[in-house]
Amino acid sequence: MNMKGAMAVGNVLKPSRVILIAAVALVIGLSIGFALNSAVDEPLIEPVEMKIVYEENPAYFFKEMKLIWNDTIYYTTPMNHPKRGREVGFANDENSTWRIFELKEYGSDYLLAAESEDVWRVMSSHPPEKPWRQYILENASEKQKMERMLSVTLYNDGTAMLATPPISSYALLSPYYYSFVDDELLIHYKDGNAFAKFTVIDDSTLVFKSATVSLFAVEGARYISSLSGERLP
Repeated sequence: MNMKGAMAVGNVLKPSRVILIAAVALVIGLSIGFALNSAVDEPLIEPVEMKIVYEENPAYFFKEMKLIWNDTIYYTTPMNHPKRGREVGFANDENSTWRIFELKEYGSDYLLAAESEDVWRVMSSHPPEKPWRQYILENASEKQKMERMLSVTLYNDGTAMLATPPISSYALLSPYYYSFVDDELLIHYKDGNAFAKFTVIDDSTLVFKSATVSLFAVEGARYISSLSGERLP
């Protein structure tokens, strides 16, 4: 073969080799991309139907929402900034449909029930802690349940919850803290600054005395407890 023929063959082979190398690189790149996507994306599952029930709670103005998934009961629990995971189910109540999601890093112990972007509840499979003592506004009418502070709940760990009405900026906020000084129950912030005082009549009766914030409680209002357990150390 003369020199011109060799050069012609070389010119034909070079583009084919470049195309082959490019094809191999493309296949490798796509394989790596698919592998990364399969590792990052969470597997999709078929949403299952769950059940929502509402139970009356005399200490709060709203009914208590519970979610039932198979034999597991989920209770409403406070949590700041929950991170929504994959969608696992849905549940209907008389008003709307709730979409149920897992919470990232919590598995199935916690779920997020979302009625809309603005209305949602974090649900926990762990039953809420039982209060040491819970005082409920005595002889509250249906109107007063929505307009007055309905209950004072004390826990063994020293925290307190006040069920103020929906119009209050303090509605169901927690935790607060409590302490007893002489014949008074003080409700205060974590720094110890008290903002509400109750006169302790006996183990089962409080009388609202005063507050430095709007709790929508009337001076002299009586709060009665149906729990008589002793506080743990």
